Amino acid sequence: MTADLQSLLNHLVAGVREETLAGERTLELLERQQHATIARDHAGLSAATRTLADHLATAPQRSARRERILARLAAAWGVPASVLTLSSVATRIGARAEPLLAERSQLRRVMAGVVRENKKTAALLLLHRRVVREVLDLFLTDEDGNPVESAGTLVDAEA
Repeated sequence: MTADLQSLLNHLVAGVREETLAGERTLELLERQQHATIARDHAGLSAATRTLADHLATAPQRSARRERILARLAAAWGVPASVLTLSSVATRIGARAEPLLAERSQLRRVMAGVVRENKKTAALLLLHRRVVREVLDLFLTDEDGNPVESAGTLVDAEA
């Protein structure tokens, strides 16, 4: 294996490690959102949401770095970059694949956690929204008993 190819592989492993750390941070931020929602901490929820949005905004930079590395590996191997995955790279490098496979496994574990926590957060926020809607519908109905949505009732939040 050439030194250039080894360098690309080292950068790929580092990039996967960076993506794993980013996933772990995403998990932390999703948990902060959940805790703030449960605690009815509006300021905490707002802060966690802003922090999560800022964190997620860094994903395109990581993706672009990974795509550049994969494009260079693809060129070195004479294949289209679109066919390269972490598994296919590991297959191509054979015995030297252990660090890449270990990082890939860790990334898969963390990303499964992100998906799970994201679903929990979405369900919690949906439940919260429904409870708020039910309370509003209970107290804000027109004289025919129609809920606020169909009644067209306006609420002055400052009144």
